[in-house]
Amino acid sequence: AAGRAASRPAGRGRLVAVLALSAENAETLAACLRTESDVLILRDLPEEGMRRMLDGMAAVDVEVGQTLFCQGDIGDAMYVVKRGELSVRKRLTADDEQDTYVASLGPGKVVGSLALLCDDPRTTTVEAVGNERAELWKLSREHFMNVIASLGTDDGEDDTCGIALDNIIPLDGFDNAKPIFIVSDGTGTTCLNSVELALKQFNICYQGVHSYELKTFSHVRDTKEITEICRRARAEGALVVYTLMRPEVREVMQKQVKEKPGAGEQPLRAVDLWEPMLVQLEGLLNAKRTPEVSSQARRISEPFLKMVDAIDYTQRADDGAKPELWAEADLILLGLSRAGKTPLSLFLAQRGYKVANYPIVPGEDPPQELSDPSIQEKCIALLISPERLHNVRNERMKAFGRTESNYASLQNCTKEVNILKTFYARHGPRIPRVDVTDGGVEENADKVLKILKQRGLVEAGAFSPSVM
Repeated sequence: AAGRAASRPAGRGRLVAVLALSAENAETLAACLRTESDVLILRDLPEEGMRRMLDGMAAVDVEVGQTLFCQGDIGDAMYVVKRGELSVRKRLTADDEQDTYVASLGPGKVVGSLALLCDDPRTTTVEAVGNERAELWKLSREHFMNVIASLGTDDGEDDTCGIALDNIIPLDGFDNAKPIFIVSDGTGTTCLNSVELALKQFNICYQGVHSYELKTFSHVRDTKEITEICRRARAEGALVVYTLMRPEVREVMQKQVKEKPGAGEQPLRAVDLWEPMLVQLEGLLNAKRTPEVSSQARRISEPFLKMVDAIDYTQRADDGAKPELWAEADLILLGLSRAGKTPLSLFLAQRGYKVANYPIVPGEDPPQELSDPSIQEKCIALLISPERLHNVRNERMKAFGRTESNYASLQNCTKEVNILKTFYARHGPRIPRVDVTDGGVEENADKVLKILKQRGLVEAGAFSPSVM
């Protein structure tokens, strides 16, 4: 049935506050995230991870007649309905003057879940309807990704240094930022939270840019790691804040603190968050502490860790980045810009597949890796109709405030689709093809999985969806 006109209703949802959930509300919200969302990783999220996910959610009110978001907006969050009713509508083609009604969502339902994985334009318009304002819980993509990343560190006892110290990226836009190193033989979450709370006591933010830079070194189990971290802290003049439970690494840190700086080095500034309190507790309780770290990672299932690893890989190998990583991929998606490669890649990554994708750009030679037969065996070529590509690109351009663009024009889209077919014929005539014109992300993922099964590669991804 046709709904109201496609023009955007006035007013948007209003952010109320970051939530302080009661135990009952937390249990209800956790159940919604696990059962109603299309984001599969939420279903197997460990309890500590779910608690952290809930801690960062915010309350949003949407008055009747106001929109939560409009079709074509760039998505950055998922929402759960707490109270009230939402109407979901969709403009089927760019020429439609009216939206088409899709669904009504009540308490406990989820909307906008794809935005947790990528910043694609919204595919529907969502508005509050009924007799009362809609009250929602909001989960931002930034918070979601931060929580998932914090849970994804392996808890192995490898004797080698587990940190890529030279790959840490400095804070952009603030050359004089003061470094603070967070060092822990656990996840480092408690230490990081304590430092962030302490930093709030200082007025050290100008126009959104902080005058400090936090670097976290988690699961530090080797004495060589401690030595290297301290060397770098002296060189950079960093403050080291640490929570080290294991005696052997704590003793090395304490020894490093006492050492006199070498020529050209600064004295090592360090704060032990735990030791003073633990010493007092031992005296009070007349008991000895355990050297073991209560690590959340040990309670995370192997399939979950593999899924987090797959998502991390897929993000690093998105949009043609780092073709040198393609040898690690389970699957490589090829296709034109805005043909749906990123959402499909991340959807498959939730099932444990490491997915790279590469945008075919007319007139640009592909990376030499694509000529490798072992790489081509992992490739799947995406096809899309010119009309569908035109509509998708138009929505993207509108999100950036542009109404006219040669990039999105039907003439250019038709030209690129024809070039794409020539490209596939020249560079990968045996590469299987999937038409994504009319399918949603889930339907297109099923098409890809069928090809993987036919090739006998279905077990290359960590596990089947049934594990989720």
